[in-house]
Amino acid sequence: MPRNEIAPGAPALDIILRADGTTIRPNQITSSAEAEAIQTELVQSIIEIEEQLEADGTGERPRDVSWRRRANAVLRRKKFHRQIVQRRIAELRKVERQIEQGEAENLVTAPKNARRRAFIAAAEELLEPKMLGEIWKRAKAMRPAAFAEVEL
Repeated sequence: MPRNEIAPGAPALDIILRADGTTIRPNQITSSAEAEAIQTELVQSIIEIEEQLEADGTGERPRDVSWRRRANAVLRRKKFHRQIVQRRIAELRKVERQIEQGEAENLVTAPKNARRRAFIAAAEELLEPKMLGEIWKRAKAMRPAAFAEVEL
């Protein structure tokens, strides 16, 4: 089996176990606030595990080796999940910024577009259809890019 493939039946590494016992995948996180809450949970659990490991090493009677091995494995996984969530936060913040900028641009262009539509409506009322057709032809000749068909 190639090194970068996951063995059949192996646990998925991107499934994050939350403090309340539920699981979530990074692509199911829909807002940066939700991702930040999950990151806070992960950081708290990392701190708790590290404290337990530290206390185990200083105690009179240390716990068995298998407990320590499992705790270290969980600690590594939580740190891995924290990195995944940090990346997801960055992705979501970028999208949220783009949405905010788009809405800000709409606030600026919406009044201009409304004025343009009002102007066109008034011109259609006042001008003869032939004259209006000539104006549209001239506008298309002057700025053909504005009249280009856009595929979505």
